[in-house]
Amino acid sequence: ERPDSGTIYIGGIPVNDLPVGQRSVQMIFQNYALWPHMRIFDDRSYTNLTFPLKIRKWSQQKIREFMRPLTHRLGIEESFFRRKPQELSGGQQQRVALGRAMTTSPRVLLMDEPLSNLDPPNRLKVRGEILKFHHENRLTTLYVTHNLADGLALGDRIAVMREGRFEQVDIAEDLMRRPATSYVADFFRASELSSRDNIHQKSP
Repeated sequence: ERPDSGTIYIGGIPVNDLPVGQRSVQMIFQNYALWPHMRIFDDRSYTNLTFPLKIRKWSQQKIREFMRPLTHRLGIEESFFRRKPQELSGGQQQRVALGRAMTTSPRVLLMDEPLSNLDPPNRLKVRGEILKFHHENRLTTLYVTHNLADGLALGDRIAVMREGRFEQVDIAEDLMRRPATSYVADFFRASELSSRDNIHQKSP
């Protein structure tokens, strides 16, 4: 899709007319969007984790040296490597999706409800991995969620939207203490998570 008006810049470069693969943007979807016919990882062939590297002509050795520490860090066990996505749990698939996004060193990371299908323990673990990846790589990250706890834990600035329009964009404390509209006030008042402690509660 193209914007109705204006130009999108990433790192000072206009990207409206750039091919998708050259925009330095990665996206993680709610439904993982893994390739169902591909296995998880094999440095010799095209798989869910190696595909972005294979099309960049990385050697087998370079892929292995790059991916082994990454899979270990994300908890993608070797026993998963030869499986296909449908053979993994939701939490395992989301880790693979996160790993695939990390392979391309993007400047911008877009996330659409990436944790909504995870149980609470896996949600906290993967949330922590997202936060760590964001800080280590100094990314611009746009995270869409209906879960206020995720927004408070991950967001430096939070945008509250209603019917496609911004109600307020601010830090969490100002959203709660100085809501710009009655909608924002009601949104936080209705939530059991609007205590001040949640502002500083970052995932481990």
